Formats: sequence, structure tokens, C-alpha cells
Amino acid sequence: MTEEQLVQATGLQRRFGPHLAVDGVSLELHRGEVLGLLGPNGAGKTTLLRMLTGCLAPSAGKVLIGGVALASQPLIARRQLGYLPEIPPLHRELSPREYLRFCARLHGLRGPALKQAVDEALAACGLEDVANQLIQSLSKGFQQRTGLAQAIVHKPALIVLDEPTVGLDPNQMQQIRRLIGELAQEHAIILSSHILSEVQAVCDRAIIMTGGRIVHETALRKDSQASLRLLVGMRKPPPPERLREFSGVATVEQVDSTRFRLLIEPGHDPRQALVLQSVALDWGLRELYEERPALEDLFSEVT
Repeated sequence: MTEEQLVQATGLQRRFGPHLAVDGVSLELHRGEVLGLLGPNGAGKTTLLRMLTGCLAPSAGKVLIGGVALASQPLIARRQLGYLPEIPPLHRELSPREYLRFCARLHGLRGPALKQAVDEALAACGLEDVANQLIQSLSKGFQQRTGLAQAIVHKPALIVLDEPTVGLDPNQMQQIRRLIGELAQEHAIILSSHILSEVQAVCDRAIIMTGGRIVHETALRKDSQASLRLLVGMRKPPPPERLREFSGVATVEQVDSTRFRLLIEPGHDPRQALVLQSVALDWGLRELYEERPALEDLFSEVT
């Protein structure tokens, strides 16, 4: 494993009697990366997350967390893990501060380090104003934030979130998404969700599971090593041959009489040159945007 590679899972399988819930899944995750985990109900997502967090032993395969084998050194490996299951494990008779102190002690924190960790988790999750109220009296959004705070109170390298915005209203969902984006700057995050727009908004890449297997992986953020697809519309377009002369243009497909689809080679971006040339030669540029396949369409196709 490289220094920044926090997760390496190889050939994970899990059987429940004759049923193979997860079948030969392998994945890697690096610091600063947010990985989306998608799939229909019964695809094996939650089973995979439980194996990655040490809550369920795999029938075959291995998991390394920060280079430490989860099976043979579970206590060391789990110190680098923070896990928020779909139903947060909250003690509702406690306040968020009391609950986080309890969780921090479970992770071995004591004294000034414990107080600092609790204060920082409360601040990171926006819980300072309700820190001393009973959890059972808090809104669904604040309860979800409290569950997220327990996952990060010990500053783990890897945070695993299973449906972190389920049951939240749109404003609460936006708040959790922003928080995930902030946490991603210092951690690696695995996010499982049925909300495709949520994965599209916060994840760098996504894997799609069905039948216990990974059937597709796709980049969601701009990657300099990925090909670029541009749709160009002009009032007085030049011949397609002229568009092929721009740097990095691999193919030109004529969509209709005024629009073209350009496939650009990795590492190239001719958009600025296209705009300047269109103005100089009066091509009448009307539209120029990057085409990306909708995640919903991709999900439907591969599952």
C-alpha cells in the first residue's frame, strides 16, 4: 500500500448459508477521496460496509486499513475507522456532549485530549447550540449530526457513512452534504446512498453494485486523465474538418446542421480556443458545454 492509500479490500466474499451476499469485491481508497457506493436494494452494499468496518467477518478475502490487517489486528485497524450506520447508534437519554464523551472514552481518549476531541466534533457538526439538550428532544437533522459526530470524534482516517441523509428535509440534507465536503479535506470517506444526486454532488467517484458484485465504476469529478466530451452549437458553423484542427480533438460528430459533439483527448481542453476563434471568424457561438452521462441513466443501464 502507498502512504496515502487508506483502504485496500481484496476478493471480499460473504455467505449467509447458501446465499452469496458479496462476491469477490475489491476496492481501494486514498486520503482526501470520497467514494460513493450505489446499488439497488439487496445489492450487498450494507454487507460490504459491515465487512470494511470490522462489524462482520468476510467468508473470504481481506481488508487493510492504513496498511493494518483488519482480521488479525482489529483494535489497531479500527482506531482509524469512523462508522455511521443507517440507524445512528444514539443514546437518547444523553445530551450530545455526554454521548460524545462516552464515545471518546471508548476510543481511549482521556483528560484534556478527550475534552478537546468532543469540543471539536461538536463544532465540526454544528452541535454547539444543542450540546447540552437531550438527544431525544432534538430534530432528526441534529440527531443525524450527532451520529456523524460520534464517527469523527476520535479523528479517524476513514469515515464510513451508510445513508447519512435518510429522513432529512432538503435543508438538512444540504447541511450534511456541506459537512461531508469539509470532512473530505482531511479524511477518506465511503458514502452509501440511494439518493443519486447526493452521490453526484459530494463524491469523487462511484462504484455500482448489483448481485453482490461491482458492475461499474465511474469518475464524478473532473479528471485530467479522462476524455472530455463537448457539445458545440454555432449560428454559422465551419466544416467539421475545421473543428478537427483544434488541439486534442479526436473526433467530430455532427449532431444537426448547427451542433457538433467533440471528443477531446485526455489532457486537452480547446474550449477557450473555440470561443476566441468563433468570435474572430463570426461563427456565432450559441452553446458550448461539457456532456456527462446522467448518473441516473448509468445506474439504470448497469443494474
